[in-house]
Amino acid sequence: MAGVTRNRVVHRGEIGGLALAAAVLLFAPEQARAQLLDRASEAVRGTDEQGYSGSNDDDDDDDDSSSCPTPRYDDDGYRSSRSSRSPGYSSSGYSSSGSAGIPAGEVHSLAPYEETWWDEDDRGWRSGLRLDTELGYALGGAGRGAFGGRAYLGWVGLAVRYSGFLDPLGEEVRGAMLGRIAFEVFLVSEPGGEVRVGGGFRHWQDHFGGEYGFDLGLSFDVYPIEPLIVSGELAVGMLGASVVILARTEVGIMIDSTELFIGYHYEALATQSSYVDLGGPMLGVRVWL
Repeated sequence: MAGVTRNRVVHRGEIGGLALAAAVLLFAPEQARAQLLDRASEAVRGTDEQGYSGSNDDDDDDDDSSSCPTPRYDDDGYRSSRSSRSPGYSSSGYSSSGSAGIPAGEVHSLAPYEETWWDEDDRGWRSGLRLDTELGYALGGAGRGAFGGRAYLGWVGLAVRYSGFLDPLGEEVRGAMLGRIAFEVFLVSEPGGEVRVGGGFRHWQDHFGGEYGFDLGLSFDVYPIEPLIVSGELAVGMLGASVVILARTEVGIMIDSTELFIGYHYEALATQSSYVDLGGPMLGVRVWL
């Protein structure tokens, strides 16, 4: 009887231990989610080990030297600067096929698969703007909304993206912003896609104030087949007392000059004692001007 009693006690102890482990697994994620932006603020400010008190309340000018472009001739007669995707278009505003073409000096769309989006002769002077907005969810427990843009200025560009986070799961609703402003150089600019490298200014803002830093990154857009666009971005740098890592991947569909895209936005803050993942899925819309 003593052996049976002892076995029952052991079994009860095992059951109690399993119940405690299950409770930890159930409630620990809720606590982590509730503290997501607090932990991010700690990482940026280097207060991971000290604890954190949350009680504080182009024109694509296409111009020649004269107002009337001078026709250029080759062995076949009139020579037009044809786009690889729009055979009837010429940079001088005329078409060898006799179609109306695009008047000289008109802004060319940067949208892939548009008739006027590419001109081999003038790609070094391409100018324009892309604007986008997106909604997403940080899997750690915060909603995320973002706006961004990229300005094309020939072989260089300026890219901006700011994400706003809202965490309602703690004792108080928390909010924060994480942004990047980057100067880029185009390594590849071809009809099939673009590759860019650059350096960025990083910014974190919450109710405790701002923290700043920098990063280095690479981004690309690939146009494999109409109407698809595959995009990606990778950057690593410092933000306050933490290492900041950015990685994005997108798949989009072009409808005229508007892109609808889905993807994953990963952004993390890391220190020697902590790691805060602000990444998650997202969907958005982008206008190519």
